[in-house]
Amino acid sequence: MGSNPSLMDFNDLLPIVTNVPNLQQIDLMGCPISEQKFYRRKIFEIFPKLQFLDNLDIKGSEIRVDQTALLSEEEKGDDLDEKSNDSFQDNKRKKVKKS
Repeated sequence: MGSNPSLMDFNDLLPIVTNVPNLQQIDLMGCPISEQKFYRRKIFEIFPKLQFLDNLDIKGSEIRVDQTALLSEEEKGDDLDEKSNDSFQDNKRKKVKKS
């Protein structure tokens, strides 16, 4: 959600608070609101379930996310299918070169 010029004031976040009350992560870096005084503290107050803001936890420590952990089971299956297909194609090419 970064760089949204319409997010200038904390009141601009109210629709998000209302529609996504269990929000755990948000990236507002580059939004005008991120230049507000006490920005981080206020965002964590507004979103009580929030764990990460701008890829930092509440203490300001950077998070490292394993991208595969964020994939749905279906996406993980698709990724495995692609790897299997790539491996199959590689083996097929090797056999053609030997012939």
